[in-house]
Amino acid sequence: MRPFKRARTVETPTTAEAQSPESGSPLELPARILYRRVDSLALSMDVEFKRIHRGAVNALDIERSGCRYLLSGGAEGGVGLYDLDWNLAQTTRVRRIEPLAKTARKDAHQNATSDICWYPFDTGLFTTSSYDETIKVWDTNTMQAATTFNLEASVFAHAMSPIASHTLVAAAVRGPQLRLCDLKTGDCVHSLTGHRGSVMCVQWSPRNEHLLVSDKTIRFWDVRKARSSMFTLDQHNTSGKSSGDSGKAHDDIVNGLVFTSDGLNLVSTGHDERIRLWQTDTGRNLMVNYGNKLRNQRNFRATPVLALDRFGRWPTLIHASDNCRILAFDLFTGELMNEWRTAYGRVTCVAWRTSYEELYSGGNDCEVFAWTPTRHNAAKRAYGASEAQSGTEDEMSGDAWTESDSDDVFF
Repeated sequence: MRPFKRARTVETPTTAEAQSPESGSPLELPARILYRRVDSLALSMDVEFKRIHRGAVNALDIERSGCRYLLSGGAEGGVGLYDLDWNLAQTTRVRRIEPLAKTARKDAHQNATSDICWYPFDTGLFTTSSYDETIKVWDTNTMQAATTFNLEASVFAHAMSPIASHTLVAAAVRGPQLRLCDLKTGDCVHSLTGHRGSVMCVQWSPRNEHLLVSDKTIRFWDVRKARSSMFTLDQHNTSGKSSGDSGKAHDDIVNGLVFTSDGLNLVSTGHDERIRLWQTDTGRNLMVNYGNKLRNQRNFRATPVLALDRFGRWPTLIHASDNCRILAFDLFTGELMNEWRTAYGRVTCVAWRTSYEELYSGGNDCEVFAWTPTRHNAAKRAYGASEAQSGTEDEMSGDAWTESDSDDVFF
């Protein structure tokens, strides 16, 4: 396995640049290409991952520098590392991707892995969190833990800033606190208090290295200050004024957060089965209607992702649903762009491969699957639009698990 090195930095445009371009603009063609590729995604019949997990695949992450290496975390506590370009030159019909490495059982978490993250600036490191109350920092080349943080509470999620000069890891734990761990010192250096229940998700702003967002309430924190959160989001705030400390973003637990690439907008999702889009500088709810397709009652972190082109433009929101479906929405209009049924069980996590416009998913079936754009699927949608409008719900959703008849798909 070749050594993993420091990643290069790629600048991304603002959200204003990322929104769907007007007809006739120079940006219209690449935007339409990306939308079409997302719309034509289907389960790849050409790629198969070797199964290494003995339980559900709870977390996936693809490194951002080359979009080549995939990490997977399983319910048995283990971690797998895959090269997505493995065996590209082989001539067989199905390309089988073997793991580059996996953790030894003695080094793995003692309970399920809850989250997994590449270190943003160096692919030689990655981190995992677990319900065994620890966060582990791993050396990618040896697949051994270099540091272990004991947080004395189950860890639902963790995050590292993609732009920061600091080395803080924010941890969402069972209990009303956020914990901050320092990779330099190996210590838990601070706790942020203000939540009234367990914190299930956390994200750093890609715009401000000191701005942290955590989950009913969504709180914004400045980690340089010891006081309580700066402000909270309120679903009824449509005027653009900050809601102070009493806002309620969702009617139930919030378990999913994701920023746009410029940090100007935030997407949240929760057990009330609603998706909301926020303006981060004012806290305003942009009132985008994503419909009622989403089913989200999972008692762990959800993983909504933004599908972008290689320059960070034209985001599409992709979210796994509890009813064995994956949903794709236009981020700024809320339009349901696609819906894929998953015949092998509930999807627990998804990851987007930006440079290739590919989607990867993990689920309760212990498998990792690749979803790739297909000419057949694109043509079927382009020429069968009128038929789909008058068809059944199943015809409209399109069974993306197959390119022909579902009876022909076996592994």
